[in-house]
Amino acid sequence: MRKTALLIFACLLLVPIGCSSPAASGTAGTGSAAATLGSATVTSRTTAAAPGPKLESRPPLPAWARPYEGIATLGVITNKPQVALTIDDVGAAEMKPLVDALVANKLPATLFCIGSQMTTEAAAYAGAHAADGIELGDHSWIHNSIGHYAPVPANEQIMRTARLLEAGTGVWPVWYRSPFNLYHSQGMRSVAAAGMLVAIDSNDPLDYHGYFGKQLVDRIDVKLKPGQIILLHHYAKTIDTLPAIAAMLHQRGYTVLNLTELAQTGKPATQASQLDPGHGGSDFLTRVRLRLMRLFGR
Repeated sequence: MRKTALLIFACLLLVPIGCSSPAASGTAGTGSAAATLGSATVTSRTTAAAPGPKLESRPPLPAWARPYEGIATLGVITNKPQVALTIDDVGAAEMKPLVDALVANKLPATLFCIGSQMTTEAAAYAGAHAADGIELGDHSWIHNSIGHYAPVPANEQIMRTARLLEAGTGVWPVWYRSPFNLYHSQGMRSVAAAGMLVAIDSNDPLDYHGYFGKQLVDRIDVKLKPGQIILLHHYAKTIDTLPAIAAMLHQRGYTVLNLTELAQTGKPATQASQLDPGHGGSDFLTRVRLRLMRLFGR
């Protein structure tokens, strides 16, 4: 009887002891235990032995894209005078004037869209100009760098925007650019799982610092080299400068492409030194010219 009573007492003591509820642990960057991706719900971890979170994935990329997978591309290795034009932070409000200006000036471009600021109708307007070289890229849902997230919530930021763009254009976006160009290895996994390639830039004239008009054109021109990816933004003053940018590029004999078109002409450049140093002057001369432009207010 005494042994039986002790056993019963020991069992009662063990009842409150156990693993914490999965709902209490949460997923890094989300504040909840599960991140809902489409129709699937992924939990961070249920037991110590369980596998890590799974990322929602897409079909494999086309054959031409294989050299670009898993790397941050800043241009294409080529000696031909051709560049890719990219526009960041695009939302529904500026989609029509931006696309109209690009098409009118024969400027193919990849437009990186913020999902929370987009609509399927705006995406459809861009999609209707695919024959003019207009393509849409993914710039996250709320303009937060994927460097701030664990893989699953980073993947959700990417996929949510991509689904919206696909709903408007009928095409899954190929290119992703993280806001502020911040990445880490886990974030790169999230991009790869989403069936996308990472594009950064190699010619940034800093329109977000207030350079527009002739200043903006000159700042692109002074650093111009074949195979570059030019970075611009959605600002109205940048859109107003597109005719002058087009005139300069065409005068210099450059062909303007979107990212997909440029990527298919050569191999990816992951360092600035891989871009043709024979055009646009040396890096030293470029720095001198930029310094003079700042001093004299150009």
